[in-house]
Amino acid sequence: MRKKYQNSGFTLTELLVTIVMFVLIIGAVYGAYVLAQRAYRESEIAAELTQNGRVILEKMLREIRQSKEIAMDFPAERVNASEEIMFHDGHSEFGKARGGSINTIDLDSDAYSIDDYYKDMIIQIIEGVCSGQVREITTYNGVNQTAVVEENWVGCMPDISSEYKIFGSYHYIRYFKSNGFIQREVIGYYVFGDSEETLVSWDTDEILVEKSIEASKIIGEWVAIAEFWGLEEINIVLFLEKGGKTLKMETKVFGRNF
Repeated sequence: MRKKYQNSGFTLTELLVTIVMFVLIIGAVYGAYVLAQRAYRESEIAAELTQNGRVILEKMLREIRQSKEIAMDFPAERVNASEEIMFHDGHSEFGKARGGSINTIDLDSDAYSIDDYYKDMIIQIIEGVCSGQVREITTYNGVNQTAVVEENWVGCMPDISSEYKIFGSYHYIRYFKSNGFIQREVIGYYVFGDSEETLVSWDTDEILVEKSIEASKIIGEWVAIAEFWGLEEINIVLFLEKGGKTLKMETKVFGRNF
């Protein structure tokens, strides 16, 4: 007698249900993956915005605190807020000489490599050979990092034991917003017609010519709005935007010297 075998395959209904469940599971997994990727990207953008804002603010705050004055017609109220701020470069620079001659000094290897960057600044030898002597720098060779002083050193020539301090002159630092970036530059002013281009105060009652001391450099990006205002208390507000996310950062700073 022959045995009868029952059909053990899936019915059409079971097959359709299986396919639907498989599609739903794959869809759920893919959706979770997309959400995770989106969350990761958003957190990455937020971190980039925060880092940019911190770098911009920390650099500006450090230099504003050292400044002697705000060197522009600066708004007192936020309603008239400016997109830039310019102030006197109040920093002092220390270094160790690499040598010198009767009327020069070879500055530290970390000194600026921009010609005439230190022109019209005051240099004082604070340790070692020529200690205590103070001179005005008349020219500066950025390639050799050699400063020429107005008067000869008396009874000595700087050597590797000579440590110095350079006091800031009429150099002004400007931060400004341009095309989504915050940029920093150092400028000076001299009286129109002065062939020696001797730097003077920004508010000198003469016709002034602007001179670039250090070309503009990008400090931070993704800046949609930059606002500066205040008198004794300088207010700074930044709005940074990227990938549809916006971050607002604001702070206040008191100048130590103005």
